[in-house]
Amino acid sequence: MLAVCSTKGSPGATVLSLALTCALGDDEVGPAGLVEADPAGGDLAALLGLATDPGMVSLAASWRRQTDWPDVRAHAQTLPSGGWTILGSTDPAQAGTAISTIVERLPATLLHAGGQTVADCGRWSAGSPASQLMASAAATIVCVRPTVVALESVRVRAWDLWQVTAGRVGLAVVGPSHYGAGEIQEGTGLPVLGCIPIDRRGVDGLLGRVPTRSVRRSPLVRAARTLCASLDRLDCRRDVTHAGANGMSR
Repeated sequence: MLAVCSTKGSPGATVLSLALTCALGDDEVGPAGLVEADPAGGDLAALLGLATDPGMVSLAASWRRQTDWPDVRAHAQTLPSGGWTILGSTDPAQAGTAISTIVERLPATLLHAGGQTVADCGRWSAGSPASQLMASAAATIVCVRPTVVALESVRVRAWDLWQVTAGRVGLAVVGPSHYGAGEIQEGTGLPVLGCIPIDRRGVDGLLGRVPTRSVRRSPLVRAARTLCASLDRLDCRRDVTHAGANGMSR
């Protein structure tokens, strides 16, 4: 499982999660899945024009009634660009309750179900119930725009993110930047795993708004595929306690 989150604003974590799910679906393992685990409420149902049931709420309800491995795919819906998704409620109260109910068992359940999964953990802060998913993930990708304000929000949370993920965390920089990867790493304390282009046609393909035949060849999904290949560069031994002490210069 890969986890995706942001720290401030709306830099495109949900779109990146969709692109990663599409990219991972190229693997021989088979279609990948996207779990919408944003405690503030999901966006995908509205973006895709789908109902939220079945989804995270129905999965949480089923887990209250059984102790064995639940069939997570029974609560999934099909994504336009391939793969499946367990949609979160658009109601923050419902979404937070559902995630808190299942978060301890979800990683092992997804592993038991097989295949690759992306967890969209939304905007992260210390104490988020999605932290347990990030702790269990093979890697956590923090989606960030290359602005001083956004990068500062990463810098002040870098140590907490490092601790939650045991060092399995890096940045995906969205959009053009006048900062280099080295500058961003030095300023935030977290490594840059890749850059994600602004690709509106690719987004439309992922959401099923245009024919999806070529979405896997879109710049967005190609960048997501490259990002996946870079995850082995994460150095979990690196100490970030003093990294990024001065933040980003304007």
